[in-house]
Amino acid sequence: MRKVLRSTVLIFGGIVFGSVVGFVIGIHSLAVTEAAPRGALSLMTLGLLNDGKIDRAQLMLEYEVDHSLSLYSQVDTAWWEVLYDAGLLIRDREADEAYIRRIALYRKSHPGPFSTVQRAESELLPEEQKLLENQRELIEMMVEKYGGD
Repeated sequence: MRKVLRSTVLIFGGIVFGSVVGFVIGIHSLAVTEAAPRGALSLMTLGLLNDGKIDRAQLMLEYEVDHSLSLYSQVDTAWWEVLYDAGLLIRDREADEAYIRRIALYRKSHPGPFSTVQRAESELLPEEQKLLENQRELIEMMVEKYGGD
């Protein structure tokens, strides 16, 4: 009986340990693999600035601001939020929230170019209209939540 109990504990412990280690490795891997595309976008933005195309570079950066607000809006409904709050992820939630507050304050005082449709609504497919409206709502929600008064 003790042998079965010890085997069960070892197997269960191995599964839990492997899951936690795999989760942390997965998060780190995401951060590492995200570095290359972000670096490439930075190079493109720097190239635009070097070529004097400031408006296009600013548009790319404005998109990044909206994108960060939109993505961060998903934290409160993510299954791993408990781990994030407990400090078990690579990221620090307090630091991230400070970043998001700065971003939301910026967006509040500088409405983004994507807050209004750049081309006629009639040119957009219904799916595109819905996606654009959902994006606007997420950004507005995050600005309201983190943008302060």
